[in-house]
Amino acid sequence: MRSYMLTRKEVLRGLKVKERLIEVRESRSFVTSVVGPRRAGKTCFLYHLVRKRGLRDEDFVFINFEEPVDLKELDEALTAHQEIYGKEPSYVFLDEVQAFTGWERHVCALFERRGRGTTSS
Repeated sequence: MRSYMLTRKEVLRGLKVKERLIEVRESRSFVTSVVGPRRAGKTCFLYHLVRKRGLRDEDFVFINFEEPVDLKELDEALTAHQEIYGKEPSYVFLDEVQAFTGWERHVCALFERRGRGTTSS
């Protein structure tokens, strides 16, 4: 998972991402979901959010569940992030999370465990 996370961030840095016109109003009291049909640009929109907010590697975790990762590895990813950067991420981006049954419970538990007001997804 550690290797995946670092590689994903390296790939993100090298991507050319077009400016998106849509805005997401950030709230530290709620998890933010980006919903839309397949191939509508949701993943690129998440990349755009990372760039637009000027997030540094230590600020976020980005996991694409179309790649060979499992939902239960989310905790491992957060632990690895803490070990690598010495702090919890401010943002957790979960792409294609709907591929896993019960993902909603995992995200809710993560949000509650980390304390309201510390994470956006």
